[in-house]
Amino acid sequence: MLGTEHPTYLISLGAVLSEMERYEEAELLATETLKLRWKIRGDEHPYTQQSRFMMAVMVARRGAYDEALNHLRIAVEHGFAHPYLLDEDTLEILKPLQGRPESRQILS
Repeated sequence: MLGTEHPTYLISLGAVLSEMERYEEAELLATETLKLRWKIRGDEHPYTQQSRFMMAVMVARRGAYDEALNHLRIAVEHGFAHPYLLDEDTLEILKPLQGRPESRQILS
């Protein structure tokens, strides 16, 4: 009903691909979702920053921790604060970031 270019569809498909451990494909969808939400809603919108947060999780999966921290920093600077997204699995993915000084304010 929403179409294959709708952010909700892309997020859902990305989540399924991630669960199937198809991380590269999931990251591509996270990138597309972030671009689409940024274009439609702008950089200040909470949905855009939610997509940025999910992008951080995707890049952290492949060990790109500096890139992940950058996405998280931008999301927090734009007001992103949704602790319900920090579930046990997500915290495990982001665990390598927790020892970095710059991550303290972002992940606390």
